[in-house]
Order: sequence, then structure tokens, then C-alpha cells
Amino acid sequence: PNAPAKPNAPAKPKAPAKPSKFTHEAVAAYKAETDAETSLTKGMGVNAGETADGWTMVTTETGGEGWVPAEYVVPAKGGSAGAAAPKKPAAPKAAAKPAVPAVPKKPSKSNQFTCVGDFQGESEQELSMKKGETCTCDEAAVDGWLYVKKGGKEGYVPEEFLKKA
Repeated sequence: PNAPAKPNAPAKPKAPAKPSKFTHEAVAAYKAETDAETSLTKGMGVNAGETADGWTMVTTETGGEGWVPAEYVVPAKGGSAGAAAPKKPAAPKAAAKPAVPAVPKKPSKSNQFTCVGDFQGESEQELSMKKGETCTCDEAAVDGWLYVKKGGKEGYVPEEFLKKA
């Protein structure tokens, strides 16, 4: 008589998926365009943090940290590999700084103000002030800016940095 057929060996089990320490992955490559952004390669692991205006703050597997368009990162489990590169949103905005008005308004009455935080002027029209310094403002606020005088100097300071003394 014939010997019974040898049974097929069971299939070798697949190794369990290596656990990822990253919460998200990049679905497309992205090249940073500013110092506040970071570059990505497709499939790169990232940890996602804060989101704002269509952007997400990430830390990459290579140690990079910065903003990337939110559409470029998806949760690591069940991500959409092979998806087309998403459209890039407008650049993230730091605290929006109002435009400096061209000409101050006519003086009204004198007011004393105290600076509530350090402000570093970025143009000749802006007046740098340190927290606790006082100034005089004879102008009405224009587009979020006050035209102030301090120690013989004068210029614009964002209204949010000043409070009435």
C-alpha cells in the first residue's frame, strides 16, 4: 500500500509589526521654505502637536521640528500611503502684527501708559519698549498701534503692549 501523503507545513507566521514611536506619518514629501517649517520625506514618521491655520507642528524621526501643511501628515495607523501630494495652505501666521499707519492722528489729551511686555521695534517708525517702562500717548489708536513719546523719543507701539497707567 501507498504511504499517506505528507501534510503541508503550516505557513510561517509573519513577524508582528514593529511598534512605531511616531503618532503620524508623512503622505508626501515637503520642502521647508522658512526657518519655522521642517522638511518631510514620504513615509517619514512624525509626532504631531499643535495645529493652526492649516499647519501642524511636528517633530520628525530625524529630529527636525517645525510647521508642515496639515494635509501632509496622517495618523500612523491606517494612513493613506500613495495619496497624491496635498495642496499647500497659506504660511502659518505668527501673532498677527498690524500694519504701521502712515500718519498719526491729531493730538487729543495726554495719557500715560505702561508697557506690559518687551516690544522690539522693527522699523524706524516703531519705538522699542521694555516691560514696566512708561510713555505718553497723545494720539488715538490707529489700526492697533499707538503713537507714543518716551524719554525724548517717539514712535509706534502695538496697542496690546500698553495699558493705561
